[in-house]
Amino acid sequence: CTGCADATSAAQKAAPGDTAGIGIGVGVQLCRGEEAGLYGVVVAYDPEVKKWVVAVGGDRELPDPDEAPERFLGTEELRAAVQPGMAVYADSKAATACEWDGGKRAWKVATADGDLFASGDLVSPAVVPGMPVVASGEQYIAVQWMAQERKWQVKTSE
Repeated sequence: CTGCADATSAAQKAAPGDTAGIGIGVGVQLCRGEEAGLYGVVVAYDPEVKKWVVAVGGDRELPDPDEAPERFLGTEELRAAVQPGMAVYADSKAATACEWDGGKRAWKVATADGDLFASGDLVSPAVVPGMPVVASGEQYIAVQWMAQERKWQVKTSE
């Protein structure tokens, strides 16, 4: 990353209103073009070109933003990334993402009916940054998925 990791709050405020859960620091998956399916991390928003600056990495792993090449991408070219331990919808069923099987090109997910494999295109996060959530009976806003802890960072909705 060429200095974009120090994005200012002014750049965040300049981001488009409907971001589909995309924001600075969010893990994303590219969903259009030759790089569709690759994972990245949003490092900034450039209000001049009205696009996100995304450090693009590999095929199921979020990259180190300091080492990955960057691309300018629009909100419509991104979706929030699925990561292990995350609550997801898989083939329209509530589930938990367990692990990615590269050979099958599918997620192993745990559902109420047991484990199953679901195509990567049919698995999406059940929670995305910016979404209102309820935890312990209190209303919060989801901020970001913390992969190591396998839980969401939230903030109060006030």
